[in-house]
Order: sequence, then structure tokens, then C-alpha cells
Amino acid sequence: MLQPGQRPVHTPQQLAYLGDAVWSLHVRCKYLSPPKNFAAYRTAAERHVSAARQSSYLDQLLAGGWRLSPAESRLVTWAKREMADPRFRLKYSAAGSQQGAYRKATAFEAVIGHLSVEDPARLQELLQQLEPHLAVQDERDTKQ
Repeated sequence: MLQPGQRPVHTPQQLAYLGDAVWSLHVRCKYLSPPKNFAAYRTAAERHVSAARQSSYLDQLLAGGWRLSPAESRLVTWAKREMADPRFRLKYSAAGSQQGAYRKATAFEAVIGHLSVEDPARLQELLQQLEPHLAVQDERDTKQ
């Protein structure tokens, strides 16, 4: 685990890259049952991997009592700050007014990536904590 003042071995972007893959795999595995056609699999998973949705999941985790460890809290702050850097803002300018959501989504992915490397048991706890939020979102999406 990281100590105060110690930076992770990986950058927030690297951890977010890994976290994006871990989150996507988690969501895809969730929707394998019952069997569906390919388009239904894709639609079910895509609802949960957008920047806006990931940003809301970070908010819901924190509002629901999930406590970030000091290292995770520093990582969230670092990831948000790094993604505010103009070098990255230019690359993702298509996000426009959603840049705040994009930064939070990157922080969400970075925490997932960090936990997948540093603390897989805590990652499983986090994923379990999110399950009800995914179910609520599925219900909302099917009503639209």
C-alpha cells in the first residue's frame, strides 16, 4: 500500500487504462446470463461504461458510505488533477462540458485499476457495493 507522500508506480492514466478494462470485464461478465444476442450483450454493457455513468458510480459509492483509504483518496485527487492538464484536455475536447464527469470517471477507473493490482479483495468489495446501483440503472434504462 502507498504511504503518505509516496506516488504509485503507475500513473493515474495507466491505472485508469487498467481499471477501464477491469470494469468493462466485470460489467460484461454480469450480463452473460441469460443468453442474449451479441447486440443485446453490447447494449447492456455499454450503459455502464460511459464516462457519465462511471462518474455517477463514483459519486454513488461515496454517498453510500464507501470510505476511500488515504491512498485511494490521494489517487482520486491525483487522477482528477492529471486529467485537467491541458495535454489531456485537448485530446478529449469532444467531451466539452462533460470534462468534469470525464475526470471523475478517470478517477473511478484509476481506483479500480489500483485495487486490481494492490488489493483484489477490496476491489471485490467495491464491485459488490456497486451491484445495486447497476441494477437501479438497468431498471431506469429499460423504462426509457
